[in-house]
Amino acid sequence: MEIPGYYFDETKKKYFKITHNDGGSRASKYSSSSIKKVNEKNERSRKRAKFEIKPTNNVPFALKEAQHIQSMISSRPIDQIRASIQEFEITKLRFEGSMKTRGRLNSDSLKKITCDGQSMILSSLNNIYEIPLESLEFNSTQELFPMLKLHRVDKVTSLLRDLTIVENNETRPIIRTWFGGSPDEPSEVELSTEVPHMTTRSHVQSPKNESFNKSIYNYHSDSILICGSKSVLKYSSNLFGSNRQVIYKGFDVLSIDSKEKNIYVLGARNGQAMVVDDRLDYRRFSQGNDNRRGNSPLINIKCLSADRVLCSYLGSKLKLFDIRMGFKNPLVDYNTAKSVQNVFGEQLEMIDDRIARLQNQSLCEFFNITNPVPLRTIEFSSDEQAIDSCSSLKGSAQKLLTTDGKNIGFYG
Repeated sequence: MEIPGYYFDETKKKYFKITHNDGGSRASKYSSSSIKKVNEKNERSRKRAKFEIKPTNNVPFALKEAQHIQSMISSRPIDQIRASIQEFEITKLRFEGSMKTRGRLNSDSLKKITCDGQSMILSSLNNIYEIPLESLEFNSTQELFPMLKLHRVDKVTSLLRDLTIVENNETRPIIRTWFGGSPDEPSEVELSTEVPHMTTRSHVQSPKNESFNKSIYNYHSDSILICGSKSVLKYSSNLFGSNRQVIYKGFDVLSIDSKEKNIYVLGARNGQAMVVDDRLDYRRFSQGNDNRRGNSPLINIKCLSADRVLCSYLGSKLKLFDIRMGFKNPLVDYNTAKSVQNVFGEQLEMIDDRIARLQNQSLCEFFNITNPVPLRTIEFSSDEQAIDSCSSLKGSAQKLLTTDGKNIGFYG
């Protein structure tokens, strides 16, 4: 005897509620064969769903790294998110191709390249060329026709040491530094501007028996600093070439960077790092470490935030120091693969306050300054050595541009 309103299934040994007085037709719905057909239909639907591409939840086709970054977006500050994305892009840098140069540059030899937000500036020993960034397609089939911006013919034996664009300036000054190659070609620092067109505004030549190693622009004081084999000179950019100030005399200074308006850090050939204040007499400078013998030349030095200083030495040493603690015990000793034998054979660039880029002819390394292990190491082949390189941002993609003297290689 069955309970009124319910049907007892003999196979399932279970009561099922009957909402309509439909007798056997309703009971057949709960038969084992009917239930089996429903289950088979549901199973087929589930299997079809596995192969359907759903734009809103396309997990199988997403990159694991991108998923990892996306999962942290809701729980991390925006600055940390941007830093993670930037480091992710750097770790994925790969050689994408090389663009050939045509026109006048085809018969010239590039020595330095650099970028700002508008264009890529290229320099041979004498000439300056420009390529707008918006015209770069980063395609191996693209041929580049750089515009000649400035022409000189007097440099033959000199070494082009530096090429710098002064950013955030309407006239876009460009500073070039030559290391003198002979008595007839002394060291020189040239300041050129684009208003109304590219012209040499002024230049400074080294005194006799002295050579220039490097020059920088100090954004805090609108001045140009030149470090040489016997002294460090300071010029106002508006009066470049006159009214010089000697801020240091002594060691052969290979590298310099500005910390504040009047504070600078110097790196000398004897391996010594120094902190100087141009408001004091240069004969009473502040010295950052003891003059230890046997140090490799300090060929590149960079000031970071929070009194940190990044020092690169001839050979294979790259170290991070705190000025307040001196230059004896480093905060970080980096595991760099570099092996530089020429004091002018390396470039050290800070992409931002966290990421450093170290480049020589055989390799390019990216470091997060808090980690001794490089984020990315790019080794150049022996037949495609990079004479110079620079970092460029186009949209949100990090690009590394290199030159072998003729063509422009790009990594992305």
